[in-house]
Amino acid sequence: MGWAAIQKRDFATAFAELQKARSIEDKPWIVGTLGYAYALSGDTKRAQSVLQELSQLAEHRRVTPFWFAMIYVALGDKDRAFQWLDRCYEERSPWLAWLKTDPALDPLRPDPRFADLLRRVGLAQ
Repeated sequence: MGWAAIQKRDFATAFAELQKARSIEDKPWIVGTLGYAYALSGDTKRAQSVLQELSQLAEHRRVTPFWFAMIYVALGDKDRAFQWLDRCYEERSPWLAWLKTDPALDPLRPDPRFADLLRRVGLAQ
């Protein structure tokens, strides 16, 4: 529900649904999705706070670099997004399977680094 609300740009609903999901199961991907929603809505301060939270979580449990990348995409920081996506590639993250279809990555598509990442992952046309 949270992802659907994000796609509709209904951020109030997205935040509510993601917070509800987080109260049920506090997984890093839920935290990352919440950070992505904050960034996309323009709430840079909360998005940065989530980045810090993910960094702290990563000290004690597995946190995929993909969510760092997604938050940086939404913040408009393409260089950092690609740095984190490269880490995903190095770790063979299963999240990279969504590179060609996830609309959240649309801001990166015109960048030659995106085509290179698709090629390296084996998703180039």
